[in-house]
Amino acid sequence: MENTCNLRAKFLKKDEHLDKCNNPECQNFIHPSCFNKLLVVFAAEDWEGPAYCGKRCFNSNKKMLEAAVSKVKEEVPWHTDRPTPERNSMSVIIDWLMTDGNYSRWQGGDKQNGTSKVGIANELSQLRKAKGITVDRPGRDVHVRINCLEQQFKAAKD
Repeated sequence: MENTCNLRAKFLKKDEHLDKCNNPECQNFIHPSCFNKLLVVFAAEDWEGPAYCGKRCFNSNKKMLEAAVSKVKEEVPWHTDRPTPERNSMSVIIDWLMTDGNYSRWQGGDKQNGTSKVGIANELSQLRKAKGITVDRPGRDVHVRINCLEQQFKAAKD
């Protein structure tokens, strides 16, 4: 069987060689210029990785690479992401919750103000940064953490 590009040389430059698809489960070939055109279609012009024969191979391997990178990032516990031992994300959140009116505000007691839990969680995320905590924790993570604290408190109370 002859090695051919599945795109049938639509974007072929004269006398261009064929590259094998870098998906180990795939036996297809593609011209480098055809792959570059696919990158434009995939909105991934800045891709510097290996060539793939089509969208299915490209996306499956891109997902594997992204998953490998996310596993490399270590999660830092909330009580150890500190500039000092006394000041960490957990202490900032607990201090905020214990300040008069803040837990009521979190529970929805400040409806006239119109601030949602998401908005408050984003404020807390910014407050952490202002206190010198450099580990990135988006508002949604703060929201989840406060929900976990509430559940732990309710379980301990019962």
